[in-house]
Amino acid sequence: MTLTYPVRLAFAPLAFGLMLAACSGGEDPAVLEASDVALKGVESEEGMVPIAARAVRIGLEGRNQPACAPLTTMNGALEVRWSNSAEGPVKTRVSGDVAACETDGDWTGIVFPAAGQDMDECAVGRTVNSPREYQGPCRWGWVESAKLATPAR
Repeated sequence: MTLTYPVRLAFAPLAFGLMLAACSGGEDPAVLEASDVALKGVESEEGMVPIAARAVRIGLEGRNQPACAPLTTMNGALEVRWSNSAEGPVKTRVSGDVAACETDGDWTGIVFPAAGQDMDECAVGRTVNSPREYQGPCRWGWVESAKLATPAR
């Protein structure tokens, strides 16, 4: 049986969703659901309201420097937010190494590996020609600067 164009198009969202599920790398469903808030928004009296997200920028130290500062370690599990504000929802919780890329007041924009990745895959140790928003392949978010600690050398 050959499907006509409109019928094939109707299956496109389902196929896309299945591809995303297959690529999720076995992450905790609760974490994935919490991070889905960027697409759905948050519930308010007026209904669903989009959340404010502020992408982390890399390459702020210049062309001859790594895109982000050397790895930092966190003091325990850390709440990563969608923007540089305590008012926004938590994107995820991470522990382990992260790369500090941008500072804005009391907040630091970080890049961190997703489940199944390591920091080398994030490519933030390389130089970039000019400052830009981080586009992956790892994850990014905002943390309170006071909760980060530079590793001992």
